[in-house]
Amino acid sequence: MSCRPDVRKGFMEETNELLAFVIESTKNEKTPVKLRELCREFKVATDNPNSETSLMNRLQTLKIHEMNNLTIDTKVRLIFVMSIPIDPDFFTELQHQAYVRIDNHQRIIEYETIGGGLKLSGKHFPIYQKTDRKNKRMMMFLARMTQTVDYPLPPTIFIDEFKTKVVNSEAKGTALKRYSVVKNKIYWATEYDKVTRMKMMFISGGKVPECFLREIREDALVDVDEENRIILYQSIDGSLNLQGDHSLSTKMIMVAAHRKSSDTSRLEFNEESVEIEERNEKEETIVDMSSMKSIERLSRNDAEWWPSIRKRNNGDPDDVETSAIRNDVMYEEDSILSKRIKEEHEYTEFNNQYIDTIPAQEFIPPNSDSDLIGEIKNEYD
Repeated sequence: MSCRPDVRKGFMEETNELLAFVIESTKNEKTPVKLRELCREFKVATDNPNSETSLMNRLQTLKIHEMNNLTIDTKVRLIFVMSIPIDPDFFTELQHQAYVRIDNHQRIIEYETIGGGLKLSGKHFPIYQKTDRKNKRMMMFLARMTQTVDYPLPPTIFIDEFKTKVVNSEAKGTALKRYSVVKNKIYWATEYDKVTRMKMMFISGGKVPECFLREIREDALVDVDEENRIILYQSIDGSLNLQGDHSLSTKMIMVAAHRKSSDTSRLEFNEESVEIEERNEKEETIVDMSSMKSIERLSRNDAEWWPSIRKRNNGDPDDVETSAIRNDVMYEEDSILSKRIKEEHEYTEFNNQYIDTIPAQEFIPPNSDSDLIGEIKNEYD
């Protein structure tokens, strides 16, 4: 009897086995299930080494609606019981043959085939409020960028900008994953107008649903690449023209240029800081001398404003040396402070010419969360 070594199944084979298990386990379900429990049962039944979280993520990223070997009813049931957000084009397709309702996270909550057939109904488990707010915040920031950016932006550069402008403690990898989720929800963000959503898709490289592509082609010439990403947009009235490349090579060039620019800016900032410190030290030395002389130039009228000098002129028994030292320090500090205030004022005026100061309200849809708007405005300013 020969002993065969254990050979782990391939990714696709494991995934097919997992999906078949879910289909069989939920074939009679009429309400959403707890996916983690289902994955736990699969691990026990098949002795699968993957974690429950890994299996859940695998299921939730499957494009169920594109699986030609499944019936419409099976696709709908899987999307429903696993609480997967529905694809916009599949949602449009279903509306021709069934009554369909979805929640704010694009999950089916009611489904009934016209003329009788499959009927599903139920609420899904809530999404963490903190997660939802983070997604909305990133979506709002992307909408802001449509006002100043007119070319496809690599995800890395977008996240760098996002983390710079918005207070965000997430790791870069986590933020990039969130960005992938947000890009897929642009179509559903109907609080933004059609053109803004189109520009958000263009900048982010998000896939354009066919139903939305038909809609924007009513007003413009639009071309997409093989992954349905916008590469050309020319409005019929000539008011807006966009053109860009989403290829990996182009993005790599942009990322390299961005990093080089960031390194150069950081180096220039450090050199400027050293120069400012040296200049301040030099000016402080000059001020020390001038402030000493300024006391000698004080007139009798000036003395009326300085109690220590007034006391000295009036023969007050107060210690003359102590008063003189106090005045020396006062004038020295006053001169230095005046110069520094002037420098900071000029520096602020200089920066204001280059800092993007677009009012936050211009980017905020009228029916957005007012609390979230306040957070974004405070963090962005």
